[in-house]
Amino acid sequence: MDVGASQAGIDVLKHGGNAVDAAVATASALGVTIPFVAGPGGGGFMVIYLAKTHQVVTIDGRENCPAACTTTMFLDPKTGQPLDYNYASDQPLATGVPSMVAAWAKAVSLYGRKSLAADLQPAIGVAERGFRVNQDFVQLTQSDLPELQAYPASRALLLTKDGDPLPVGYLLRNPDLANTYRLLAKYGPSYLYNGPLGQAIVQCRCPGCLTRRSPQPGAASSTTRRWSRRWPPATRIRPTGPARRRARSSPRRRAATPTTSSPPTSGATSSPSPTRSTSSAAAARPCRATASCSTTR
Repeated sequence: MDVGASQAGIDVLKHGGNAVDAAVATASALGVTIPFVAGPGGGGFMVIYLAKTHQVVTIDGRENCPAACTTTMFLDPKTGQPLDYNYASDQPLATGVPSMVAAWAKAVSLYGRKSLAADLQPAIGVAERGFRVNQDFVQLTQSDLPELQAYPASRALLLTKDGDPLPVGYLLRNPDLANTYRLLAKYGPSYLYNGPLGQAIVQCRCPGCLTRRSPQPGAASSTTRRWSRRWPPATRIRPTGPARRRARSSPRRRAATPTTSSPPTSGATSSPSPTRSTSSAAAARPCRATASCSTTR
């Protein structure tokens, strides 16, 4: 989807990482180059195949509702009817607890060869050096233009002074995101979920709905399935609109980790079906692994 993010994964592989390390490096770099669909403020799934033990592991990194969620938070108090979807999803009330960082950390700790800090280094470099805006980036900006214009920080980072999409070829740097990744590399996921970074998000994003007691999704949600051997201190946080915005989730907590019901054919990507499981993956760290990620903003 992006050359710079792909190169981040390649670089990690060249320096001794495995497929899981490369997946985390690529996903975190996508948070820089395509912030509309990926990054530490969102969530997603990771599916890992362990070649040595013929197991498929899935890690659920989707967002959870914050601790202060209620079953009536998206109802109009005057009418008792659901709020308009666009109105409800474009405000801080719809912000989910971001869990991508927890999923990255869990995947690397269980199945990677390197550390989360090492796997974040390519993304830090891309954010500091910058990247050239392409036509895809312009189209994504255009699709969310009114919302980007409404958030001062998003406008300053992702738009021209006149509030238009950045031109193709523009060198876009994001030192704030580089520093966020650097803090996560130094202190780990707890700096987001239990530390100053999370507190800064709570204060600027959604006072009263996101709290430091909110659940840490993805931190312990994984499942393993065996296949037949026939098959081979925080910086100042500023609201940045849809680039780091809501999870667009319902007040009800999302289903836990998905599993696959039957082994895929060789070379194919499996499509997981949702089932509830909170069991820990108990496979040994593999010599070889393949991984795929799906992220949401």
